[in-house]
Amino acid sequence: MPGGGKMTRSRQKGVGSLAILAAASLLLLVASGSTAQPTPVPTGEIVGLASLGSNLLAQAGTSLASGGGPAHTGSDQCAVADTGGAPCGASLGAPRDPTIGQPYWTNLTGPAAPPRSTDLAMAYDAADRYVVVFGGQSASATLLNDTWIFSNGTWTNITATAGTAPVARYDMAMTYDAADGYVLAFGGSSISPCSPEGSTLCNDTWSFLHGKWNRITAVAPYAYSGGGIEVERFSMTYDSADGYVVATDGTDTWRYSAGLWTSFCGTNCTNFIPAPGGFGTVAYDSSDGYVVYVGAALVADQIPSDLKESYTWKFSAGTWTNITASAGTPPPEREYESLVSDSATGGVLLFGGLSSNASGDFVYLNDTWTFAGGTWSQAVSNPSPPGVWGAGIADDAAQSVIVLFGGDTAPGTLGNLNETWVWGTTPPIGELSLSVVPSAPVPGMNASFDVAFAGGVTPITYFWGFGDGGNSSAPDPVHLFGSEGFFEVEVWVNDSAGGSKNASLTVHVYTPLSISTVEADPNPALLDEAVNFSAAAQGGTPPYTYSWAFGDGGVGGNLSTISHIYTTNGPFEAEVSVADAAGGVARAFVNISIQLEALAGSTATAGTSPLIVTFVGQAQGGTPPYTFSWNFGDGTPISTLQNPTHRFNDSGDYKVGLTVVDAKGDRSTSALTISVGGSAATNPLPSDWFDAIALAAGVAGAVAVAWWVDRARQRSHRAEGRQWVEELTTTPEQTDDPKQL
Repeated sequence: MPGGGKMTRSRQKGVGSLAILAAASLLLLVASGSTAQPTPVPTGEIVGLASLGSNLLAQAGTSLASGGGPAHTGSDQCAVADTGGAPCGASLGAPRDPTIGQPYWTNLTGPAAPPRSTDLAMAYDAADRYVVVFGGQSASATLLNDTWIFSNGTWTNITATAGTAPVARYDMAMTYDAADGYVLAFGGSSISPCSPEGSTLCNDTWSFLHGKWNRITAVAPYAYSGGGIEVERFSMTYDSADGYVVATDGTDTWRYSAGLWTSFCGTNCTNFIPAPGGFGTVAYDSSDGYVVYVGAALVADQIPSDLKESYTWKFSAGTWTNITASAGTPPPEREYESLVSDSATGGVLLFGGLSSNASGDFVYLNDTWTFAGGTWSQAVSNPSPPGVWGAGIADDAAQSVIVLFGGDTAPGTLGNLNETWVWGTTPPIGELSLSVVPSAPVPGMNASFDVAFAGGVTPITYFWGFGDGGNSSAPDPVHLFGSEGFFEVEVWVNDSAGGSKNASLTVHVYTPLSISTVEADPNPALLDEAVNFSAAAQGGTPPYTYSWAFGDGGVGGNLSTISHIYTTNGPFEAEVSVADAAGGVARAFVNISIQLEALAGSTATAGTSPLIVTFVGQAQGGTPPYTFSWNFGDGTPISTLQNPTHRFNDSGDYKVGLTVVDAKGDRSTSALTISVGGSAATNPLPSDWFDAIALAAGVAGAVAVAWWVDRARQRSHRAEGRQWVEELTTTPEQTDDPKQL
C-alpha cells in the first residue's frame, strides 16, 4: 500500500508477507539517501512486527524462496466505502488494503525532476542500477540534451559530469544491452546535423556507462529518406532469449551485438509489415521468452484520426509472428504509447498514448495494460497518471517498480509534464522535503519540524536528530534549542518494505535582529523646534548600521540618536532601519504629530473708544478641520467666527482669548490685550509689511496690524505667514456688534 509523509497518516499494522520479511530483515536500518548500503538507525522500530508471529514470517520466507510474492485471493473492486477494496478516487499516496497485493500507480513527483518534456529517451541502467533520461522536447518545443538519473526515488541532474553527450534531439531509442553491458542509444531527430551525411535525422549510436556518454563508431541503420530506418519511429529492446538488441521501425528489423548493427531478416521478414507507415513499440516479455511488438496501422494520412486496428506481434529466434488473434482483447489502437518490460512480473506493461474519437478529436489515454502468457489484460489503479503521449518509461529493477516520466497532455503544448509516477507494489520513498517553523528558531522557543514525501509502504517510522543531542521518533516533532548556533538536523524515514531515505537541513538558531525601542521627544512636536529621535537594536550580529527617514522628505545618517526639525504640518511617519553585519535588516516606525497651536492677531491693539477691532484667528498642527471661539473680555457673547470684528465701547484694558479645537478634540488657546481709551493705535509691525497688507486689501488708509502669539517667533518667511496675510486683507466675514460704525 502506498504511504507518504503528511499525505497519509495511516498506521495500519497488517502487511503482506513480502513486506513483513523485508521489514524484519531491515529493522533499525536506514538508507543514506543514495545508492549506498543502509546505515543503522540510532533508535526506533517498525510498528507492528512483534505481533505478527513467527508462523507468518515463515510463510513469507517460503513464498520468497519459491520465487513467488505475497499470496492473494479474490478480486480487486473499487469501493466507495471502506469495505476493504481499492478506494475510488484515491488521492495522492492514499493507503491501500495490504491484502490486495496488486501493483498500482503512485505519484512520486518531488521538488527535483528533469524539465518538462516529451519524446524523451529513458532506460534502466542495470550496470549502475538507476534509470537514465536523456533529451526530448521542452514545453516551448526546445530540444534538450541534458542527462538525469533516477535512483531510490530521487532525480539527480548529471549533465555536467556525463561527458560529451549526443546533440539535443527527441525520439531517440534507448535500452540496456545486457550482452555488451551498457545502455545503448540510437537515432532520433534534431535541428543540428547528427548523421555522417549531415542530416538532422540522426543515425548515430551511443553507449552510456558509469555516468558517461561515449559515441560508438559502428555502421548504423541509415536514416529514412525514401528508404531505410524511420528514426522517429524507432524502438528497440534487448532480446534476452536471443542475446542481442532488436530494433525496428515497424517495417525494417535490425539487431545490435558486440558494437555492430546488422540488418536482420528471418524467415518471415518479408511479411513483417504489421503497420506500414504506422506506429509501434517493442519490449521483451521474459515470462514468454520473446519480444513483443505493439502497433497501430494508418490507413490514410499520418494523423491519429486515421489509426485503424491494433496489432500484436512477437519476435523469437529471428522470426516475427503475428499473434494478434490469439492475444485476447488488445489495447485500443493508439500511437506514442509507453511500453516496457516488467521485471517484477516477467511480462510487459503498456500505458497511455494518443488516439482519436469518432469526430477525429485527439484522445489522451491513461489506461494501463499488461501482457503475459501471450494475453493482454487491462489493469486498474486509482490514482493513475493523467492521459499522456510520448512519456518516457523504464523498468527500475533496483526498486522493483516501473518509472513513468513526462509526456504531453494537450494539443499544441509539447512536453508540458514533469510528473514522476511509479508502478508496483512497493513504491520507493520519494524525495524528502524538510521544513521548520519558524525558519530561524530563537533559543528557548519551540521549533516545529515536518518532512513531506510521496511513496513508501506503510507503516512508516521516523527518526530525527537535531544536532544538539536531542532526537525524536515523531513524524512532525517539536524541538527546543537551548543556545544559538548552526545545527544539522537529520531525519530518517523507513517504510515497512525496507525502503529508507534520509535528508538533512541546516538550522540557524539565533535571536534575530530587531528594534526594541524607537522614541521621539517631544511628540506631538512643535513646528520649527527640534525633535529628538532614539532607537535601540538587539539580536542579530553587531555592529549595527542605522538610517532614518522622517516622513517629510528629510533623512538621517548612521546614528542611533538624532534630531530633526519639522517645518510643515503633519502628521508624519518616521522610519528607522537597522542593518547588522550578517545582512539582517529590521525596521521600526513612529508616528509624529505636530502640536496644535492657536494663533491670534488683531488690526489694532489700542485706541480711543469706541474702538472697532478686527481679529484674525489661525491654527497650526493638530488635525484639521478646526473650530474657533473668541472671548472679548468685555462681557459680550462668545464669537465662533474665525475672523470676527468687535466694537469696544468703554475704556479699559481687555484680555481677548482665542480657543482652537481640532478634529480630534485637542485644544489650544492664545490671548492678546486690547487697550481702549488711553492712547492712539500703534503699529508694531514693520512699515513695509504693513504697506503691503494695506495695498493688497485695497483699503483706503493704513490699518495697524499687530500679532500676539503665546510663543514669540518670526514667521513672515513661512507659507503659513503668507496665508495669514491673505486672510487679513480680505473683507471681514461680519461683525458681532450691530452698533458697529
